[in-house]
Amino acid sequence: MIKDIVDGICGAISERFAGCEIYTEKVKQGMAPPCFFVRCIDQEDDLEVQRIFKKRQFGIQYFPESDDEPNAECHTTAEGLFACLELIKADGAWVRGTDMSGHVEDGVLTFTVNYGVFVCRSKDQPSMEQVTVDTEVEG
Repeated sequence: MIKDIVDGICGAISERFAGCEIYTEKVKQGMAPPCFFVRCIDQEDDLEVQRIFKKRQFGIQYFPESDDEPNAECHTTAEGLFACLELIKADGAWVRGTDMSGHVEDGVLTFTVNYGVFVCRSKDQPSMEQVTVDTEVEG
């Protein structure tokens, strides 16, 4: 699921910011701005009776090309990310981004967005009505 969402994020960024390199793994050398770095930074599951809500938070960093006005470039890029990451296609389905925020620090934009999906549990998993407990006491 995470890879599908990362692919959806990268696809949306690639359409909006054509020509910018997008990295999903750590780069030791040779990262050439302008570029993006995309990764999952938090995972959370909320369990329910027959389904699980999987919420994943992603961080997108943008490294600007401009040495003269990096903050202005980052703010413009953040506006574009708000627009292009609101709806992404992941694993053939549209997923809505929530809790989006961005801030610029030391000339680098850090943008976060959450994506959540419901996953149905298998019918083979026992529900509370099917669980038996053996409480035999020795002695």
